[in-house]
Amino acid sequence: MAEAKIHLWVDLPGGLIPTTTVQHDDNWHAAALGLSDFSQLGYDISKPGGYVDVERNPVEPKPRLMIADVLHWLAQPEQTSFVKAEHLELLVQ
Repeated sequence: MAEAKIHLWVDLPGGLIPTTTVQHDDNWHAAALGLSDFSQLGYDISKPGGYVDVERNPVEPKPRLMIADVLHWLAQPEQTSFVKAEHLELLVQ
């Protein structure tokens, strides 16, 4: 598993850009884990236009994933075992 820093980009007061670190090799899985962390910390991940970026190496481009796209991907039947294993059920309700 590779470390990834996930940055939350939503319209927050003071231009705050929350960051969390997760362990996963796949950007979609890492983004979902990051969204779970942000949600548990009380950040509103439901704001329209919000996205996350996935930083693995500071000199490489950071993939940007729209929060709505990550949540849609997470709700797919193929992700059920990942959702259960990582306790992400609240993200797919």
